Amino acid sequence: MDIIRPYVRREIVTPIVIIAFLILYVTQCLKSAAPYEHGTPTESFYPFIIFLFAFPCTLVLLFRELISVRKKIKNGQLENRKLNIRPVLVTACMLLFVVLFNSAGFIISAMIFVYVVMFLYDDKPQHFLKKIIYTAIIVGFVYGLYGLIFDIRFPLFFWS
Repeated sequence: MDIIRPYVRREIVTPIVIIAFLILYVTQCLKSAAPYEHGTPTESFYPFIIFLFAFPCTLVLLFRELISVRKKIKNGQLENRKLNIRPVLVTACMLLFVVLFNSAGFIISAMIFVYVVMFLYDDKPQHFLKKIIYTAIIVGFVYGLYGLIFDIRFPLFFWS
């Protein structure tokens, strides 16, 4: 366990969690639709493009951090730091979004996702109404962007 322990750090764990999320995310998106149908992009096209760019970048980040931690171990410069759980919580929230998207629709899953992320990274968690308004604006903007500009229709709610 002492050999593995230095590698269980946020610099290493975060890219691993992101890689796991990316794989699950693109798998779920591709289950809903092919990236192209009849020569036009579908709702899974843009997540697939994001995956094609993000996956190699995250792999590079992971290997760079592995090399960095290995050098620090060799030089005796590895310091103990407090674990930051926010990236793991955000990744779990992303997974929840992907799972909820097919069953609850875009509006509900996106509202939950945006609100939780804002709550996690806000230093003033007492402003609930303000966060709900910002969440509604962000979700409306994203839906408008995809619906009006990209002409991609998402299921709005679980009944649609």
